[in-house]
Amino acid sequence: APIYRLSKAVKLGVAKTEMLPALLFGDSHTPVQFEASVAPLGKTRALWRLRRVEAGSQTAGAGSVDPRALYVEDAPVGFFSARRDGRVVYINQTLRQMLGLPDGDNALRLEDIMRPEGLKLMKREVRGATSQRAEVVLRARDGVESTATMITTWSGKGAEALTRSIVYVASASEQAVRRAPAPALTPAMEAKGGVRVDDTMFTDAPFGVVRLDGEGVESAVMMDANRALVEMSDGRAQPGARFADLFVADQGPAALAEELGKALDGARTFKLAGQKDRSADVFVTLDRHGRPSAAYVIDTTERTQLEQRAAQGAKLQAIGQLAGELAHDFNNLLTVIILNVDRLIVRHPPGDPSFFELRSINEASSRGAELVRTLLAYSRKQVFRPEVLDISDALADYYVLLRDIIDERIKLDIVHGRDLPRVKVDKGQIETAVTNLCTNARDAMIEKNGGGRLTIRTSRADAAAARKDGFTLVTEGDYVMIEVVDDGAGIPPEIMEKIFQPFYTTKDPGKGTGLGLATVYGIVKQSNGFIYPVSKVGRGTTFKIFLPAWTQEVAAPGDILSDAPTAVPVQAPAQPAKSGDLAGRGSILLVEDEDGVRGIAAQLLASCGYQVIEASDGEKALEIIKEHSGSIDLLISDVVMPGMDGPALLKEARPW
Repeated sequence: APIYRLSKAVKLGVAKTEMLPALLFGDSHTPVQFEASVAPLGKTRALWRLRRVEAGSQTAGAGSVDPRALYVEDAPVGFFSARRDGRVVYINQTLRQMLGLPDGDNALRLEDIMRPEGLKLMKREVRGATSQRAEVVLRARDGVESTATMITTWSGKGAEALTRSIVYVASASEQAVRRAPAPALTPAMEAKGGVRVDDTMFTDAPFGVVRLDGEGVESAVMMDANRALVEMSDGRAQPGARFADLFVADQGPAALAEELGKALDGARTFKLAGQKDRSADVFVTLDRHGRPSAAYVIDTTERTQLEQRAAQGAKLQAIGQLAGELAHDFNNLLTVIILNVDRLIVRHPPGDPSFFELRSINEASSRGAELVRTLLAYSRKQVFRPEVLDISDALADYYVLLRDIIDERIKLDIVHGRDLPRVKVDKGQIETAVTNLCTNARDAMIEKNGGGRLTIRTSRADAAAARKDGFTLVTEGDYVMIEVVDDGAGIPPEIMEKIFQPFYTTKDPGKGTGLGLATVYGIVKQSNGFIYPVSKVGRGTTFKIFLPAWTQEVAAPGDILSDAPTAVPVQAPAQPAKSGDLAGRGSILLVEDEDGVRGIAAQLLASCGYQVIEASDGEKALEIIKEHSGSIDLLISDVVMPGMDGPALLKEARPW
């Protein structure tokens, strides 16, 4: 009958509690009684609870349960209470799970769960019920240690004194909560069981806590909120306001209500209302009648931003890996085409009926090879020839050529910084990156205003300068910053994260390949730098490139790139070689994993009079070098090969 009445009540959308008949279990002669309760959760779910009624306790509904005790056991943070001698008299389930402690461990002491530094705080009596906040190191049952924030207060005196301690593992941003005044409770609210104004465990918690009143989470109102939640919600968390109004309803109130209902089963992430790109995890707990009693709101903005950037970086890395592999394969195919066409052009000189078609094939293949080099730049697999240089001097030398590339309707200025450190970069690649940025800016300004002003600035910078723009990935150190500033239409926020993806373009068909910014990104990353845009729609865009300052390092033994050039005496030839004449004598080792490329290259070299030895990979090439030690005059190797690549082969071959 009690279960039937409960089922009938929940079908009508009403919460109800029933006392079940006493039962005997096993050989026990003591009857055991349970209290059953049910409460509707939205339209399709219900929460059933079964609570054992201990002997001598009051029956349900007698009001013997302190409502504040509910959110100690159910809270998503650790809580414990201990005596002055170090005995732990209570520890909630969350902290037990965090430390791997069994439920029946009643002989627990403080030294079992934390380092001595934490014990000093615990044994320090604080008068006036004020709280103490400290960073402590917790020790789990398996010996693993972790840092946590602990807030503790004492109640009672002497040997009977007890602590109330919250243990919370939080990010730096979550712990940096300013202490704003907490809203005071009215006498009516305190009569309903609200948290006292002097409850420092509540008001000083480093995450948002709010007591709720209502039949459902979607309609619940806030009875009180602690300081962290008032700060987090920008003052919206006030007594009497709807809890749901703290969050953004992107998909409508019904969808928001459904998501809040799911917060009963675990943490759900919401956007905070009135806060740009600020998010929080929300936990909701129920009282024994199935009504929402408390909610916990933890700021996850920093974590969410890091996850988004990590996902974007992984996406770009995956695209770059794919682009690099495709570019390498296409490069091999184009090499075979170009070399064969070159041979055919020799046989069919100008005036031959086939010359025009062969030249067209050659030009199309060359354009394809240029596209391949662009993809290799994005994937950071192109040949990189770094040199130490002054970036201001490099840009000043490049100004004349850049001026010819930029439209006459664009006013181009270069503003050089003073006392800039030198950088170690590939000068040609940096010029390519700046050119791509400038041509994009040119197109944007001409499209908007028919012209405009383009400024290139250089300056000394550090990671703090990037953080001011909201870009947190720049590591600490000294940098030279190159800024390319235009007054075009700006970049809309919805496409900001797509601009560095290859083949993504907002230009009309036929007016852009979508590889300009992708190439810039690859060049900057290969230079160990960083790049990001700062843009406002209608006001223009600034791209900022951070290149690390060069510091002279001692060359490592065997480091080919750092070896100083060595003068080698060479006998002068009897007759100077004719310009463009590639004929000669000597032994050449040709290493290439692509059969087609290796075959045509070997034929071309052999036709010039050289003895060619072929190898399909680095390992075979090294065996040949050792076997013919001293008799090979020239080594020509592919850079990217399975197994031992070209640079590794060169290092191994130098002693031979």
